[in-house]
Parts: sequence; C-alpha cells; structure tokens
Amino acid sequence: MSPMQNLRNEHGQMMKKFSAMQKLLPELEQPDPELFVAVESLLEYFNIQIDGCHHGKEEEILFPALEQLQDRTIQDLTAALRADHRTGHHLLEQIRSDYLRLRTNGPPGATNFAADILRYLEHFRRHIRKENAQLLPLMETALSAHAQAQMAARFQQYERKILLKNP
Repeated sequence: MSPMQNLRNEHGQMMKKFSAMQKLLPELEQPDPELFVAVESLLEYFNIQIDGCHHGKEEEILFPALEQLQDRTIQDLTAALRADHRTGHHLLEQIRSDYLRLRTNGPPGATNFAADILRYLEHFRRHIRKENAQLLPLMETALSAHAQAQMAARFQQYERKILLKNP
C-alpha cells in the first residue's frame, strides 16, 4: 500500500472513531459501565493510533522526507501540521484529566470532558481536511516512486514498533 493510501485509510478510520465518540457524549449525563468501556476504548485509540502511530509516522518519516526538498511551501505546511499535532496532544492530555474527574465525580464532570472532546474532534477534522487537500497530493507529486516505496516500508516498521509497545 502506498504511503498516501495508508494515511488516507487512517484518516477515514479516525473520522469514524470521531463520529462514534461524538455519539457517546450525550449519554455522559447518565453514564453506565458499558459507556465508560466504550469511551476508554476510543481514548486508547486516540492515544495509541492517532497521537502515537499516525502522527509519529508523519513526524518521524514523512515530514523529514518532504523537508529535505527544501521547498518553503512544504516547510510551512509541515510546520503548521506539527503545530496541529502538538495542540492535539495537549488537548488529549486535558481530555485524560477530564475523564479521570468524570470517573471520580460522575455526571458533574461530563461538561468539561464533552467540551474538550468536541474541541479535539473539530481540531483534527480540520487537520485531516488540510492533510487530505494539501499534504497527500504533495506527497504524490514531490516524492519519487522509489521514495514512496521506501516510505511505505518504513511506515510498516513504525506501526509494528508502536503496536508492539501497546498490545
């Protein structure tokens, strides 16, 4: 699978998970153990798959490869995308903290949790649209077929490394 298709597929999965989380938010006023299991599963996905694996592949493999081209437009784009990742990471930390308060205090803690989740979801929906519209087409034109094949192999290695640390 090409690196572009890999990232595009992951973006599609993320959007599905975002929708699933958003559907759970109204239920937080009357939480039950099954709801917490679903929320925790989605938070784990956000932490491992998005914050760890997906963003790691971009920041450690893709962005450096593109930045070697020394094109100002590319450098500006990767800088903006890295900043988006940092913002999302900080939001995720806040969400984890909010979630612990929600689990401890019950429904009164749901408002902050839901507000931060909605900020996170909207932030990354915008980010994914930016990547799909700007980054992925750029990858296709700026990287040779050989570079893309090498990147695809490195993506697979990276995924295995992250997923082995987080079974």
